[in-house]
Amino acid sequence: MWPAVKGLENLDIFNNLVGKMESEHLMWRKWYSDEKPEACDLPKSLASISLFHRCLLLRAMRPDRLTNALKTFVGDNMGVDYVEAKPFDIEATKVEMNP
Repeated sequence: MWPAVKGLENLDIFNNLVGKMESEHLMWRKWYSDEKPEACDLPKSLASISLFHRCLLLRAMRPDRLTNALKTFVGDNMGVDYVEAKPFDIEATKVEMNP
């Protein structure tokens, strides 16, 4: 995880990320240990980052929660149709079938 966090510091928005984590360590610990960090508020120093940058942060620190954050990102940017599958309609499928 540490190399991924250090790699984020190459981006301007995450400049001095490790220093921010040290100065706000209690808030970062709370965010990191939250059951759903993708929906939880980030510490004050990064509270206003975009959803895309939040996904990058989750990929580095909580890859187990990245899928949920990506669903939100795709739903917000492309529409819910790309995230949620329509229910299967057997009647419509029957009409399309032929012997």
